[in-house]
Amino acid sequence: MRDLAFPLPICMISDLLGIPESEREPLQRWVAVLDSSDQDSSVADLLDVTDEIDNFLTGVVDYKRRSPGEDLISDLLRQQRAGLLTNDELTSMAFLLLVGGHETTVALIGNATLALLMHPEQADGARVDPNMVSQVVEESLRIDSPTQNATWRFPLEPVTIGGQLIQPGDPILVSLLAANRDPAHFADPDTFNLMRSARHIAFGAGPHVCIGAALARLEGQVAVGTVFRRFSELALAVPTEQLRWWPSPIMRGLYSLPVVF
Repeated sequence: MRDLAFPLPICMISDLLGIPESEREPLQRWVAVLDSSDQDSSVADLLDVTDEIDNFLTGVVDYKRRSPGEDLISDLLRQQRAGLLTNDELTSMAFLLLVGGHETTVALIGNATLALLMHPEQADGARVDPNMVSQVVEESLRIDSPTQNATWRFPLEPVTIGGQLIQPGDPILVSLLAANRDPAHFADPDTFNLMRSARHIAFGAGPHVCIGAALARLEGQVAVGTVFRRFSELALAVPTEQLRWWPSPIMRGLYSLPVVF
């Protein structure tokens, strides 16, 4: 997790946003506090880091306003000049893209690697057939969704779901992890199976589908595929029961994934 799953996504999303390499050093530490992967962080740390990232991105936006480039923040600035975004909306969007484009992919890389380590026969197949790596990523997204619960939703009018009346303003927390293991939709849902055809909803669905889904899939395929091709005898260095998961109610990822090769 420390040597691969964390650094790769932060480099990618920083490149896309246009954050200079010389300014990236604190980003990984800040994001680790936000996504619960820093096991020693407190609520006070969370508030402090949120302010630090906000101030950092405000500085990047100011820099891009003076020296625009071919990156997402420069493009958001063009949208702002066209009257389509306020300044607060611009910095909020940059914050969302930075955090959302990092922590979910960190978890995906770790979860997919663990899945193959626990199913060595399928790992051997992925080494021989690169096309299977995309199936590994999809099945990992289903069985260990990096976003285990979606963020809060609030209905605007009364609605009945599963016999339960939900009033306007009532909070709804959708469990993507539970939905992706629904036995009515997936046969033998707790089994890691690369031959599934049923679609998961790890990235949501409809108009609110994850804007970074294609990027996350690509990063997962590149990272996991490269590791298993390069290290033919990769194995877990500790029993699975010793692995620790983030305590986050939203994210599902590993603190560490020690391996030997």
